[in-house]
Order: sequence, then structure tokens, then C-alpha cells
Amino acid sequence: MVDIVIQCLPFLPSGYYPDITKERRIRYFKEKMIQNLRELRENREQGFTLVEMMVAVLIIGILTAVAVPALLNQRKASVDAQVQSDIKSAVLIVENWVVSHPRGIPTQGVIDSIKKSEGTTLTLTGTGVSQYTISATNPKGNKSAVTPGYTYDSVTEKFNP
Repeated sequence: MVDIVIQCLPFLPSGYYPDITKERRIRYFKEKMIQNLRELRENREQGFTLVEMMVAVLIIGILTAVAVPALLNQRKASVDAQVQSDIKSAVLIVENWVVSHPRGIPTQGVIDSIKKSEGTTLTLTGTGVSQYTISATNPKGNKSAVTPGYTYDSVTEKFNP
């Protein structure tokens, strides 16, 4: 194609380049054409090689392998926090019930109406007059997945994870 263009150049009307001889025009256009071809060859974008793509996929895989377990642990930690919050809510309700019924033994019915987190099971065990233990489990948590996950004892007034 370059040869065809170069062969056609001498036949351009001389009015285009009045002060340049035919040979100089041919030489100028040959040099200009070669220069343009070199620039095209140098500036051509090759795209990504297979090795570069494989390295990028490998890096993404490593980042994913690190991020996914961390994300899952955060979810389990948030479930445990919800379970602790549910126990604290249950303690407040049971303490209100104990104040209203000073000689009574609290039963499971006292906390059945509590709005709990999804999957959380609260168990109230009355151990004596105004004495009780609340335990909570949630299979989606870390510490709350084992039975009993979290407990509150009214005698010691302490939470045990």
C-alpha cells in the first residue's frame, strides 16, 4: 500500500507544492510516510499479555481469600453482640417482674414476649425467690453458638460469655 501511495505522489499537481521539485517531493513523502509508520508501530497498544492477566487474577484471588474470612468473622461478632443485647433486655424485663412480684420465682413466660434477634434463643431458669439465670444462644454466632452461649446470673449479677 505504501508503494502505491509513493508511486502516485509524483503525479500530484505541481500547484500543491510549486517550489519543490518532483524528486524532493517523493523523498519528503517517503520520509514522512516512514516516520508515520514508525510512530504507529511505536504507539500501538498491544493490550495485556496472558501472564499479566494471570497475575491480576492471582492478586484478586489472594485479596478475596484474605477478605472473606474477615468478613464472616465480623458477621459472627455482630450476632454475638446482638445476643448480648438480647440478654440485657431480658434482664431488665425480669428485674421489673421481680420488683413487681417480690416473693415469686420467675419463669420462662416472663421473657417469651421479648423481641429477640433472628435465631436467638433465650432461656430463663428460676433458681429461687427473686433468683434466676438467663442463657442465650444463636447458631450464627461465635461464642453464642455453643450451649449456653451467654449467661446472666442474678445472684452474682454477672454476664458470662
